[in-house]
Amino acid sequence: VIKNTLNPTWKQVKIAVGVLCGGDLDRALRIDVFDWDKNSDPDLIGQCQVTTRDLVTGASFALINAKKKAKKGKKYSDSGKLVVKNAKLEKGFSFIEYLQSGYQLNLMCAVDFTASNGTPSFTNSLHYVSAYTPNAYQQAISAVGRVLLEYDTDKMVPAFGFGARLPPDHKKTSHCFALNYNEAAPEVAGIDGVMAAYSNAVSTCQLYGPTNFAPMLRQAQAIVQHRQGEYLVLLIITDGVISDYPNTVEELVKCSKLPMSVVIVGVGDADFTQMDQLDGDDGVLKDRNGNPVLRDIVQFVPFNDFKTNMAALTAATMAEIPSQFVACMKAIGAKPIGQ
Repeated sequence: VIKNTLNPTWKQVKIAVGVLCGGDLDRALRIDVFDWDKNSDPDLIGQCQVTTRDLVTGASFALINAKKKAKKGKKYSDSGKLVVKNAKLEKGFSFIEYLQSGYQLNLMCAVDFTASNGTPSFTNSLHYVSAYTPNAYQQAISAVGRVLLEYDTDKMVPAFGFGARLPPDHKKTSHCFALNYNEAAPEVAGIDGVMAAYSNAVSTCQLYGPTNFAPMLRQAQAIVQHRQGEYLVLLIITDGVISDYPNTVEELVKCSKLPMSVVIVGVGDADFTQMDQLDGDDGVLKDRNGNPVLRDIVQFVPFNDFKTNMAALTAATMAEIPSQFVACMKAIGAKPIGQ
């Protein structure tokens, strides 16, 4: 809405051709222009029929109000002009086009080892490891990780844990530790490597807390900055409420400036309201100073909604990554390699 003027100039907007006209540049489009009123419904000034091809020419279009035209007859010409000063078609590239040209996704895994998961030796623990049935963490790592790893050339996964006290003395809580306990080389070979490191860690570390995300997000930023020209997908698997929520938001705002996405899979029956807030579908996420994320980078998936259908879990997890990737490439002006 442009207020207090009879000659408004609207801000430039970007819209996908597929959304605007289904890819048909000659499809008829109707544009309605209204006069906004504070205390009553807006009044129709007039409307015009155009095509996307017409808009690109930057022409002027007469706004016609059918009621006024019927009332005034031949004396009526129009109710104003809609002038398109600048419109252009920009070539867009798809997620697949970027990947086919040589761009890579890199998977990073982060596993929640806080005490709220329950003692691993108890069968009701989310970390209980059975010889027969994988637990929720193992299922999420396998279902989501194997799909993401298809786009990762070297198949090496930086794998971390958080919220545990580590061997041998279990005295200090770590909010970001290498899952294989090798801080100098935290990468493991594929999903099988993640699974093996996870099984060893869950049997040797002491579950503790609290649930802090910010240190892991800082670790992800460091990896992104070290691996130029690649796109990182951080997979966080967690069971509950974030203890350092304000700091987490601060780090996500920073992450939104980098080529990365964050996928959060929530396991168990905890309150995941915070995760929905981080997802940002209901509003723009902002830090303490009011700085917003530059783009949507978080996707939250509740594991319990899909625990009987791993294919659906994978689909839900991957739902926003292609659009997040493309949005990032557009933001930095990157085209597919060779374009």
